[in-house]
Amino acid sequence: MTERIKKLFALNEKLLVLADSMTEGRQYTDTRKGHYLAMAFGKGYKTYAAILLLCRHGYGQDALVLARTLFELIVNTLYIFSDSTDGRIDRYLDYQWIIRKKAISYYLQDEQKTKMLTDKFKEKGKTEDTIERIQQRAKEVQKQYGYKKNTWAEFNLSVMSRDVSLEHIYKTLYKVQNDLVHSTAGGIDDYLSFESEKNEVTVKIASDYKWVEQSLFANFHMFSLLTGQFSLYFSLGKEAELQELPKELEKIIAMP
Repeated sequence: MTERIKKLFALNEKLLVLADSMTEGRQYTDTRKGHYLAMAFGKGYKTYAAILLLCRHGYGQDALVLARTLFELIVNTLYIFSDSTDGRIDRYLDYQWIIRKKAISYYLQDEQKTKMLTDKFKEKGKTEDTIERIQQRAKEVQKQYGYKKNTWAEFNLSVMSRDVSLEHIYKTLYKVQNDLVHSTAGGIDDYLSFESEKNEVTVKIASDYKWVEQSLFANFHMFSLLTGQFSLYFSLGKEAELQELPKELEKIIAMP
């Protein structure tokens, strides 16, 4: 493990401790944006901690996969909160009906599966959840918002990342590392080594800390943005401390 990676771990741990201090004994505002941000912070925290765990064990490729999901989360969050109205948060939350309609479509293929789904709703005590209601609400919100291309937003992730000043991360972390995420031929060298003279191929399964540095950098950058939005919206007063941490990151990046 290099000295740079050690310092990146230490910096990420500082951010984790700061995030912990923001959640102890807190109650959050009962608004749609408040609910979303509390959810996003909880999801982001778990993903952040999981990335650190993978990096500790040297699994940088898998950590980078999770870093992409953290990127998607922060882009959605900043995009929603850059709207002073509730238009985007309403669009985001109402998209759940489209998701739920897709989720139940498998069960509607025959009567037996349909009955299975109905019984499942009854077991959970959600009598207000019926197949008919889900289908009706999905139809209503689709007509209202005109959802396209399997996304809640009116634009794709590329456009949203540009709107929230994260296009540079989209073009590097998100797009360039696409081969690792989708197991394309471009990722072969991360898992195989070739010896042409001996005509031998070795499968690389041991942790090797490849991509760990990139994952730690991306992890810190994404979660610090999310934590900052969380502190600002709920008036937690941690913004000044959060602004100091990137200064440490700059020093790490400048290391020889």
